[in-house]
Amino acid sequence: MFIKSLLPWIKALIFFSVSWCKKRKDSGSTANHFIPSTKCPTVQQFINMHSGPELKLDLQYSYIFLMVFTTFTYGIALPLLFPICAFGMFNLYVSEKLQFAYLYRKPPSYGGELNLGALDLLAKCPFFLLFFGYWILGNRQEFFNAASEKVHASDNTDPGHKLFMYKEGPDYTMIFLIFIPIFVFFEYIIIAIRFISYKIGCWH
Repeated sequence: MFIKSLLPWIKALIFFSVSWCKKRKDSGSTANHFIPSTKCPTVQQFINMHSGPELKLDLQYSYIFLMVFTTFTYGIALPLLFPICAFGMFNLYVSEKLQFAYLYRKPPSYGGELNLGALDLLAKCPFFLLFFGYWILGNRQEFFNAASEKVHASDNTDPGHKLFMYKEGPDYTMIFLIFIPIFVFFEYIIIAIRFISYKIGCWH
């Protein structure tokens, strides 16, 4: 994940290097900027040669989805993923800002549907955090210091990792069981709260 957090700068370095090499090859590797030269016979070929790469939003969105969903899925077991993900998002923001200013061609006009669709997918991340977090925190050996003895090497040990296990009373995994239905039915809960608030005169 830490290497993935550096991928935006690696991609930007590759794009800058390829663009610089193409321009130097076309200009004959001249060091004098006041004497422009080109091997392109037409103006359009010159523009295509000296223009930067086109903006590909699929790469940016796929990178964001990879970092965020991986972090929310395994973040409870590996909390270090959260600062690494934040570091990766910061690198993506800064590197894309620089590439928009100095490298990319003028991007086409995109509608708001693409961004809204991405935000709708990212809104599903808490479900992964709650479901996988509940299962991870239910590990009896790691979080409850409860391990079954193994008398013989061929014996099959029971890790005691059940989906619901509250024989000794409730524990902190109950918090996840409480918030899972809240997130699943969040929209309906908001509608119900607004309806009740409207009926009692608190919502206009």
